[in-house]
Amino acid sequence: MSEWYGNEEINPSKPEPELEYVETEAIISLPGEWDLYNAIDARNMIVEQIANHEVRKVVVNLKDTEFIDSSVLTTFIVGLKAAEINGKNFVLRDPQKQILEILKITGLAEKFDIEISEQQDE
Repeated sequence: MSEWYGNEEINPSKPEPELEYVETEAIISLPGEWDLYNAIDARNMIVEQIANHEVRKVVVNLKDTEFIDSSVLTTFIVGLKAAEINGKNFVLRDPQKQILEILKITGLAEKFDIEISEQQDE
C-alpha cells in the first residue's frame, strides 16, 4: 500500500527499469506497471543509452510490462526521436496484447519498430 508524505507519494513497490547489454544493443526491461510516477526513470535510462557511443540499438523489452499510461507513451516517443537524431535504432520488443492494443489505438504502432519473438507468439 502506498503512503502519502507531504505532496509526494512513497511507493515501495515502484518497479525500476532493468538494463542489460548484448553486443551493441542496450536492452531495457520495464517489468510491472509503468505510469507518471516511474516513467521518468525509464526515460532517463533510454536517453542515457541513446547517448552511449557503444550502443547502436536501444531495445525496450515489454515482455513483463503489465500496464503503461500516456506518460510512458511520451517516453517512447522521446526515445524514438532521440534515436533518430543520433542515428540509432529504437525498438519495442514483445509488448503484451494490452500494450500492443494501446499502441495500435493511438496510431503509434506504425511509428515504432516492434519486434515479436517466437516465444511471445505462443
